[in-house]
Amino acid sequence: MTVGRFYNKEDKIMAFKKVVVVGGGVLGSQIAYQVAYKGFDVTVWLRSEGSIERAKPKFARWHETYLKDLEATKALIGTGTKLYPRGLVDDFENLTVEKVEELKAQADQAFESLIYELDMAKAMADADLVIESLSEDPKAKIAFYQQMAPLLPEKTVIVTNSSTMVPSAFAQYTGRPEKYLALHFANEIWKNNTAEIMGHACTEGKYYDEVVEFAGQIGMIPLKLHKEQPGYILNSLLVPFLNAGEALYANDVADPETIDLTWSLATGAPLGPFRILDIADLTVDGTMCTGGAVCIMMMLSGHNVWTAMLAATIAGMLAGLVTGIFHTFMGIPAILAGILTQLSLYSINLKIMGKANQAINVDKYNLLVSLRHIKNSDLTKNAIFIVAVICIVLIAVLYWFFGTELGCSLRATGCNPNMSRAQGINTDLCKVLGLMISNGLVGLSSALLAQYQGFADVNMGRGSIVIGLAAVIIGEAIFGRIFHNFALRMVAVILGSILYYLVLQAVIWMGIDTDLLKMLSAIVVALFLAFPYWKGKYFNKPVKRGGK
Repeated sequence: MTVGRFYNKEDKIMAFKKVVVVGGGVLGSQIAYQVAYKGFDVTVWLRSEGSIERAKPKFARWHETYLKDLEATKALIGTGTKLYPRGLVDDFENLTVEKVEELKAQADQAFESLIYELDMAKAMADADLVIESLSEDPKAKIAFYQQMAPLLPEKTVIVTNSSTMVPSAFAQYTGRPEKYLALHFANEIWKNNTAEIMGHACTEGKYYDEVVEFAGQIGMIPLKLHKEQPGYILNSLLVPFLNAGEALYANDVADPETIDLTWSLATGAPLGPFRILDIADLTVDGTMCTGGAVCIMMMLSGHNVWTAMLAATIAGMLAGLVTGIFHTFMGIPAILAGILTQLSLYSINLKIMGKANQAINVDKYNLLVSLRHIKNSDLTKNAIFIVAVICIVLIAVLYWFFGTELGCSLRATGCNPNMSRAQGINTDLCKVLGLMISNGLVGLSSALLAQYQGFADVNMGRGSIVIGLAAVIIGEAIFGRIFHNFALRMVAVILGSILYYLVLQAVIWMGIDTDLLKMLSAIVVALFLAFPYWKGKYFNKPVKRGGK
């Protein structure tokens, strides 16, 4: 399979020509526009005239974004850099100014070619591929599949963009389980051009291969899963590891400190299962949307950006308070308490926004940070500079707070709750306060993210806990032995997050075989985890003995 070249409508190897995208939300509209940009006939099926009116501004925004990003690539021609929108430019090495203009014309054509349809039968007629991008509501998806199934031609293949539900849960309702699988996109697909392809037990290999080919044809990097797996790879490894640590403690085999010490000494990893559990408050996957939702809705209601960000922070703190109450007052294990709050926040976030996503226009509202304000912007408007200043201020405030008596009590509780309790510290209060502070910061971060990307989406927090863990592990592995000051250790976490994304980008930029992408990612993480062990074993000076 050739990935990355442009496939036009006349390309003989195209398995699909007419593509129907179901749903015009933030991601559904991106998918439809990208597919049209790559030369396919695209129809967007929507439920009502109101849905069409809400979808059209999104498509106009993607059109503007594509033109802007393509224009920006002109400055990169001949520089040797690969920092370009990968989903828009297939052959950057041979890119010319003339080719960029052709691609801009291609974007114009895509925008004009989109068809909006309310009649499902008319939309599905002669469809080669249907991409379902409805909200993560099982009942709504089932009802849609049952309504659509009798209207489809025999040839039609169906894929779902669901990020939380496996295809086998809906296959029977499609009327063609052998032609049904998952095709999951990342947000901002013209830049983050990955497509995860996951079939189920009844998916035929022929149609799986056709979808893999299609993903390459629309400028994506196909990431092939060989079977269904909720949580994909990382969470499938992490959860059993944490459960094993908890089982050792529950069965009185060893205390948490000894279990963590054993793992660290044996593997060289800086964090054992209980240190990870202490850090991994699963509430944040929900709070990461809550803060953004509150911020966007406050600004849309006429409040200024600072009031909206304060409200987002408070909303995050309230979510942390709920998790703390579940854990301390109701005796629910911390990790389960976080999961319960996270599940509740999904419904709450939908109620806050009134729907799965809400957009905000930088031209109409005075946003603090915006994707538009990266290049060629004044320093006072530059998003990177503003976020850096905010990080410095937050580190300074946290450094001061953790130096107070209450802050020291909170740190002591995190290090050794049993010893802290013996010293008269109210550990339950400290746990609740820690959860409130952490989720308040997540709410603030979410508010900034929502402004930056121009929208809040109910699924924007998915996987944030994994990214947070990676930032902590990488930051501590590389800088933990260098940064001894508490403020610098917080800086190490920020640097760890930057390195995490740099590693991911580097793997993709290298053009490595996508079948090896997950393996290479695992190797990179393993190297970061092994760093402290190698440093201690091979690079430290040996201890002199016997007075020599």
